[in-house]
Amino acid sequence: MSAFQLRHWCDLSASELDKFNKSKLSELFKSHFMRSSPAIAYYLEYLGPNFSNRSVFLIRDSEPVLVVPAICRENELNFAEGPTEILSTLKGEEHHNAVKILTSQLKHIKIRAKLTVCSIFLRESLSSVEQLSISYLGWVNLALSEEMRRRCIRKSYKSLLNWGQNNLDITIVDSANKDLEAFKAFRELHHKASSRKTRSDKSWDLQYDMIVSGNAYLVNACKKGALVSGCYIMHDDKNAYYGVSANDRELMAKGLAINHFPLWKAIDFAVQKRCEKFLLGDVGIENCKEEKTKNISKFKRGFATDITTENIFTFDFG
Repeated sequence: MSAFQLRHWCDLSASELDKFNKSKLSELFKSHFMRSSPAIAYYLEYLGPNFSNRSVFLIRDSEPVLVVPAICRENELNFAEGPTEILSTLKGEEHHNAVKILTSQLKHIKIRAKLTVCSIFLRESLSSVEQLSISYLGWVNLALSEEMRRRCIRKSYKSLLNWGQNNLDITIVDSANKDLEAFKAFRELHHKASSRKTRSDKSWDLQYDMIVSGNAYLVNACKKGALVSGCYIMHDDKNAYYGVSANDRELMAKGLAINHFPLWKAIDFAVQKRCEKFLLGDVGIENCKEEKTKNISKFKRGFATDITTENIFTFDFG
């Protein structure tokens, strides 16, 4: 047990970082759509200079064997302000011992951590739980047939999907069909819908890099040649995630269902990508303070084939 050392990403030596990049642990780290190199660059740009890659490693004999991915402020442990998780290539008793050591050393550096926690970690740190919150995660089971997925859609949406199919022209931008101008048009639609520029041009450039690298795709919908809706999807080999959307507010105010069919096509394209799940995100309304957030949650819930809960623990090791 004493052979383990706790290190942050920025403290790894060049040889340790090289070993990590060639390891099974690195494959596990990068297998999630939020942890690809372009995605990490995006989050660092989007969140600003107070955030850095503060992933925590356990090193054994100069070999990284456990990591907690983290993009966060100093004295925190989370991923882009959401929960993180413990990744390990160890098995059995070795894994059990490593998690115990991780917990012990985190207590010594006095941080505030947010995790979807493993049972070993919770056993070792139950007295440090500051908060437990529950998220209701909506998702689409892509193993289901298209007919079954349609049957799961909210009944009132079915006529709206038919309207979209008859009135909207869909284009998809991905690594096999790169189109920077189409992506820029989506960015401008987002600016217009938000009535302001919400983030830097570089963050948008990094999102396009995710498309080019095969970690994202964009679904644009045009009506009579004009872009009226779009949704940006991040993905890995198993999961696609409904990330950013933008819609023509004037048309939505007129009651036109311009955003339903693009999301349905985005789900359908995830099937073509051979993903297993299409993640819609939190669809609960209990913690929604704004009406807009409640409406978004309700909209996403209308497409879900399944809803599961996720326990998010906040630990105060101060």
